[in-house]
Amino acid sequence: MVKEVLDKENTKLHQMFPLINDDDIIWNTEEEKKEYHAEIRKKYYVRCISVFDHWLSDEEAAEAVMFYRRRFRYREDKEKYYYYEQLFTKFYLYLFNNTKVYARFDRIFVSFDSQEEYLSHVLLNVRERLFLKIVLPEYHTIIDGNFDLTHILKVKKEYPQSLEVISQIATESGLYILD
Repeated sequence: MVKEVLDKENTKLHQMFPLINDDDIIWNTEEEKKEYHAEIRKKYYVRCISVFDHWLSDEEAAEAVMFYRRRFRYREDKEKYYYYEQLFTKFYLYLFNNTKVYARFDRIFVSFDSQEEYLSHVLLNVRERLFLKIVLPEYHTIIDGNFDLTHILKVKKEYPQSLEVISQIATESGLYILD
């Protein structure tokens, strides 16, 4: 069962990741948004974890299978999508089994009682049905669910070794790190 973390742990996580509230921000101007993202880049290495080995051109994106559909038009598309989904599942499952994992949604940090429960949330995240922030305190890392089978990786700049470790785990899971 998903459960909210205790106040003490919640406070600790907010202190560790003070800029985690970006999903709560409403910017009045595009300039405010740019300033905020510049602040993030000062404090975090920002990369993307993707099933694609490069940034797709508009033409490639139009042809790529990136969205979960209950009814795929072609069997090959369905198989390709599920293959991509399994790459992310392998990655997130490795994290769950090898370090403390929290998620943040609806402005609270939560933990998971079981692997099955965690994976059900991960699948919703990959399928763009629920955008989670996966929080890895040991690695000083946040992974934001995102669109198009590309998730945003943020690692505190004081911990470049964590970026290396997470990048290696992603690569071993069949995913790519994009700059």
